[in-house]
Amino acid sequence: MKETLVLETNESEKILQAIRQRVKGKTFFGLRGDMGAGKTTLIGRLLRDQNVDVSSPTFALYNSYNAFGLTIIHVDLYRLESSEEVDSSGFWDLFADDQSVVFTEWVERVSADELPFDWKKWFLQITVSPDGKRKYSLFSFA
Repeated sequence: MKETLVLETNESEKILQAIRQRVKGKTFFGLRGDMGAGKTTLIGRLLRDQNVDVSSPTFALYNSYNAFGLTIIHVDLYRLESSEEVDSSGFWDLFADDQSVVFTEWVERVSADELPFDWKKWFLQITVSPDGKRKYSLFSFA
C-alpha cells in the first residue's frame, strides 16, 4: 500500500477543516498520539460546530453522536491490550452501518489490514513537541 500524505500542519483549525471535508459514510479515522496529545479534544472541537458535546469514551469504549447527517462513533481502545480483547469488545460491529463514521483513538491496537476493505481509511498522527506545540499529519493509504 502506498502512503499518501494529505496535510501536515501545526494549525489545528486547518486539520479540522481537512477532516470535515472527509466526513462521509463508511469512513474510518484512526488517531495516533501520546496520552494528552489532544485526540479527544480535537474530536470535541470537530463536533462542537454540530452542537454536540463530546465526552471521553475511555471507560465506555465508544460513544455515538448524530452529526453531519451521519452517526459519528468515537472509540477509545486505550484499555484494550490484545487483539482478542478488541474482537470481543464489539469493535468490529461498529462498521455495520454505511452511514457511520468511526473515529478511533489508540488505533495502533488494531491492524489497518483488518479494517473493512470498502471503508475509506484516514489516519491522523498528533505529535507534541517538548514546548507543547502540536503537529498534525493526516494521511490515507492509496
